[in-house]
Amino acid sequence: MLKLAKKEDWDIKQLVQAYSNCIQKNITYHFFIKNKKVLSPNKKFKIALWCEWDLDFVKLYWTLFDKFENEISRKLITKNEPHFGEFVYYLSWKWINDKTIIIENKYKYSKNENWIISIS
Repeated sequence: MLKLAKKEDWDIKQLVQAYSNCIQKNITYHFFIKNKKVLSPNKKFKIALWCEWDLDFVKLYWTLFDKFENEISRKLITKNEPHFGEFVYYLSWKWINDKTIIIENKYKYSKNENWIISIS
């Protein structure tokens, strides 16, 4: 952003101040993808995908909840460079059975990746 500001001859004081405020307040970009939790076939669990996107990385996690939406576990699926992070918006996930989830990367500009997750 600073390179663009210099190229366009913008005042960079506000950019530097905004960046400093984010660092000082420990503002991070993390979210549940699509704000979606999928109920297991036996209705005992829910699964959601959690993303942490930083300047140096993007991390994707699966998060398991009980039927009352209490978090049981969170496990890393993959970690990439941040410029590869857009794929998280194109993920789909579903239960194959009561203990297994499939996560599919349907982003046309990335590798066709699928992950099979067992919660046992």
